[in-house]
Amino acid sequence: MILGAAAIVYSLFTDYEWGLVKSLGVPGHLALDTVSGVILAASPWFFGFAELVWWPHLILGLFEIAAALFTQTAPGYRARPAR
Repeated sequence: MILGAAAIVYSLFTDYEWGLVKSLGVPGHLALDTVSGVILAASPWFFGFAELVWWPHLILGLFEIAAALFTQTAPGYRARPAR
C-alpha cells in the first residue's frame, strides 16, 4: 500500500499530462517505477511472508519493472504531412 501511495504522489509531481506540479521528468518517474517494482517483487522474501503468498507480488513487481523499461520517454511517431 505504501508503494501505491508513493506512486500516486510522484505521479502528481511528474511532468506529463496528469501531473499537477510537473517538477519530475518522465525518466525520473520511470526510475522510481523500476525501484518500486524491484521492492514489490522482493517484498515477500524481504519482509518474511513468502511462505504465505509470494506470486502476486513477484508477478506485479516484474510487470512494473517491464513497463518502466519499455515505456518511451518521447513520442515514437512522426507527424504526418498535411494534405
